[in-house]
Amino acid sequence: MQCNLMNNGSMIASKALRHACYKLSKWIGKDYRVLSSQIKEILSASHTFSIKETHFLYFYAAVCSAWDGKSRQSRSLLKVISANRLAEELSGYLARSHFPAPYLELFDTATPLKTWGRVAFNKRFNKNCLIHLDGRNFPNQLAGTVPHVLDIGTGDGDFLVSVLRSLAAKGVFSEVGVVLVEKSSALLLTAEKRLRKLNMPRVVNIISFAKHVEDLDRTERARIGELTLSFAMSAATVHHLGVQGKRRLFRWIGSLGCDLLVFELEGNEESRSNRSVEFLFSVFTLYSALLHELYTSSLSLVEKQRCARHFIFAEALQLLSRPYLERQNYHALTPAWTEHAQYGGFSSLTSHGFEIGNSGLRQMILDCRR
Repeated sequence: MQCNLMNNGSMIASKALRHACYKLSKWIGKDYRVLSSQIKEILSASHTFSIKETHFLYFYAAVCSAWDGKSRQSRSLLKVISANRLAEELSGYLARSHFPAPYLELFDTATPLKTWGRVAFNKRFNKNCLIHLDGRNFPNQLAGTVPHVLDIGTGDGDFLVSVLRSLAAKGVFSEVGVVLVEKSSALLLTAEKRLRKLNMPRVVNIISFAKHVEDLDRTERARIGELTLSFAMSAATVHHLGVQGKRRLFRWIGSLGCDLLVFELEGNEESRSNRSVEFLFSVFTLYSALLHELYTSSLSLVEKQRCARHFIFAEALQLLSRPYLERQNYHALTPAWTEHAQYGGFSSLTSHGFEIGNSGLRQMILDCRR
């Protein structure tokens, strides 16, 4: 059932959806008119997501029930939509435990991230980034200096290598230095090995920091500030920062005097309330779509299950069941990213969001020029 909503009034048009909304409002103790109005507003803006409206309603009620300590009721609700991978994973978790879930350090292991990197969706994401870079002009470098690229959240270095090769082919530079900021030491080591094998451009200097960008101390930031930076970039690696964290990051990059490119998936997870309709709808649609991409990929079943459990669902669970400051992920919509970037004092900002693939995921490209 696709979105079929009235353009006027505050009630949801579909009979089945309206009935489900009324029933669920009773279960979670929320006024039906308020709930239906909120659901209508959110669903009417979700034209890119081909989901069943009732699936989200049951998911919404299940999460509220889990927060109220009603795990059995929550699992009963999730059973209705068990065909949804996210609902299936959440139901399995609630059979073993309850909300709030234990705090998990999502960046301890590199294996699920490496596995996820082989999913075709990531190739489409990276290709869009490279297309943008290929059509972009870069400032001329000062004679006698080595331009450096600051890569925030380098991962295994595969994307950075692709970026450097693409820019070298454009004649942007033949020699380059890189600054790698990556929490995982294992991924960082892999990235360094890949970069040293590059012939064009030739990587003449590698500076690495095995930590999150927000954990760089004053001395480390000063060291980066002494370099001739061509630009900084992050590819789906800074959505772990909350509102203030994002703004501090833009302010710091702006102070370095270089351009910044941010590539992210869109979401709406900056709300402080774990029960807001907007927040839960974002988690439901985003992570359902990510799980869909995973399970329709060419990975083996074992790889899919491990990546789902230890990466995608682990992220979703922390979002759903931990306090705001402990979520570890705060995907934002394009307008919100643009607003945060204004704190960097860049001379120009351009941003656009667009659908990527057929599962409803949206990619954002934010280009900040000094």
